[in-house]
Amino acid sequence: MNKIIVDLENCYGIGRLNCEFDFTNSPAHAVYAPNGIMKTSFARTFRDASNGKPSSDQMFPSRSNRRILQDDSGATLLPEQILVIPPYEENYQPKEVSTLLVDASLKTQYDQAVAEIETRKKSLLTALKSRSGLNGRTITPETELAKCFEGADLLDRINEMIEATKTAESDLSEVNYSTIFGEKSVQFLTSSDALKQIEVYVKQFDELVSHSPILTSQFNHTNASTIQKSLADGRFFEANHWITLNGGEEPIEIHSAAEMKDRVESEIRRVLSDDKLHKAFEAFDKKFVGNAELRELRSYLHEHQEFIPRLKNLSAFRREVWAAFLAKHYDLLEDLRDQYAMSREVIDSVVKQAYAQATEWEIVVNLFNQRFSVPFRLKVENQADVILKESAPHVVFEFRDSDGTAPVQSSKDLLMALSQGERRALYLLNVIFDLRIKEKSGVPTLVIVDDIADSFDYRNKYAIIEYLQDTCKSGLFRVIILSHNFDFHRSVSSRIGIGRSSRRIAVRAGREIKLVPEKYQKNPLTHWQNNASDITNFIASIPFVRNLAEYCGHEDAFNALTETLHIKPGTRALTLANIDGEYTKVINNYSPPATPARTLLYWDALLGSAASIAASATDHAELESKLVISIYIRLKAEDYMIRRISDVTFVNGITSNQTNELLKEYRTRFPGSPALKVLDQVQLMTPENLHLNSFMFEPIIDLGIQHLRQLHSSVSAL
Repeated sequence: MNKIIVDLENCYGIGRLNCEFDFTNSPAHAVYAPNGIMKTSFARTFRDASNGKPSSDQMFPSRSNRRILQDDSGATLLPEQILVIPPYEENYQPKEVSTLLVDASLKTQYDQAVAEIETRKKSLLTALKSRSGLNGRTITPETELAKCFEGADLLDRINEMIEATKTAESDLSEVNYSTIFGEKSVQFLTSSDALKQIEVYVKQFDELVSHSPILTSQFNHTNASTIQKSLADGRFFEANHWITLNGGEEPIEIHSAAEMKDRVESEIRRVLSDDKLHKAFEAFDKKFVGNAELRELRSYLHEHQEFIPRLKNLSAFRREVWAAFLAKHYDLLEDLRDQYAMSREVIDSVVKQAYAQATEWEIVVNLFNQRFSVPFRLKVENQADVILKESAPHVVFEFRDSDGTAPVQSSKDLLMALSQGERRALYLLNVIFDLRIKEKSGVPTLVIVDDIADSFDYRNKYAIIEYLQDTCKSGLFRVIILSHNFDFHRSVSSRIGIGRSSRRIAVRAGREIKLVPEKYQKNPLTHWQNNASDITNFIASIPFVRNLAEYCGHEDAFNALTETLHIKPGTRALTLANIDGEYTKVINNYSPPATPARTLLYWDALLGSAASIAASATDHAELESKLVISIYIRLKAEDYMIRRISDVTFVNGITSNQTNELLKEYRTRFPGSPALKVLDQVQLMTPENLHLNSFMFEPIIDLGIQHLRQLHSSVSAL
């Protein structure tokens, strides 16, 4: 990934952008983008690509768009090859944080152990789903087992389920579960009216059973089925044993499990055919009348009246049915139990080792605690849960001030106690996590850094720059740093060591965005001095030299050069040679350029240079051009106001803030003047532009040349 080709059209605020980022000589590029040019749209487009989403023109969605992001081989960048670090987002969360909480080998052991459990669990649940007929999303075998065995996870109750299968009735494995235990059926069967009729039926049923030659109220058909199963499982009859039942008048010998089953079922049929019991059933049956949704249950109970006594305790019946289902798939249940026991040993071992080892997470947290200036420290509290249960990491904060420390219950409470800058520092922690995760993955990644240091104090701003420097040195990342703060742009470029060819400025040319080389990467005064024969460079240097004169105590030179930036009595008579003389007082070994002719009037030189800049058709202008046209605009505005006020005594009495004082007087004398709109723009725009120094000239860099050209035209027309 030595080169990135970017070709965009109609991607959010970007009409067109075609550029290349060459990382051959530097792992980072810095792009200064004044507000409203492209920064947010550029980052948003790459964020779409990192999320596998298309991009569009948000305000004009019908416009066709293009997004080509390729490496030097011509391959399209994959989502996992892109990481966008946005400006401050309070809810920003890193992805795949659990990968930092335990080393890869332990994580693999855990994942394999869990996978073995899940495979067997899925097999059992699939079989139970087929047997029970539960095909919905909300009511499943797993949710129903949780009701029966009172556990959110069936693995927690697996031994209890094993025990339940030992006394399960095989006949119940064929129960139509969804018919009896459906939502409407349960509502009906647990209603007071239905329970009353069930009670009547059960009472009559028990009375009939008590007179049976085989069954009694204590030894009913359920008990008989249990004994039958036990004898069959124990191979009792295969050993040539038999049992004798008290059959009333004569004992009955039973020589096989099938024979015993037939005898019990025959006796049940005889009981169910009793007239009194039939009347009790009809009374119960009437409760279904008029309810279409219960017709299926009614029909089922007509065929299986033997289940009605069990409806008296529906929850117990539900458990008995599931025990029968589980018994039918006992081999799958037993396999799950055995695998769970083995895997649990592995999982417990992973947890123990994870607690003991120094993790990537701790490295990140320690790095944050050491580098960033914030009134809190933090640690991870639920490390094992994040590893095993994919829980969100619980970061515990400790707030500190000069008098002591105090635990903070939640990040929300912490945010309430922090300043905006401190909140942003907390956000940086998650950014560091994301970068660490990418580094750990080993995938070469393009990182788009979108004004990450905006609104930070200088200490944390430089900590960010230091961390970005480490990121660039990793060898895995290619970094594009976007900023609308020129001071940060210069600082990060200088400290990281971003080469001249990798530092650019975004400019707008109609709907097209261009990234032009940054011309002045250090103090521009040196360049202007070395190229002072260019009149634009020479005039642009005046505000700097004037500031130097003031700082160094050359009051006469300061006052003389002030005449170049404000209309004074001597302004129109100044020659370039006069300015050279003042420069000689301030700058050691100053040599006046040979051209242009030093006899040229400063006013004429300024007028011609500004007119040439205003007439240019280019959409981009360097710092010197913006300075010169700004100087002309203010001088021309002052000249107009002085002529209109026409009060020499008032004008000569102004000792400071001349443009402002002239404007106040003009407003007083000519309150309805159409020129006030233009003059107000001049006063708003030019002071910061002309009182610049070698350390801060961002305001005029941000100012578009088209706006200055328009103001030049308006002032010239006064």
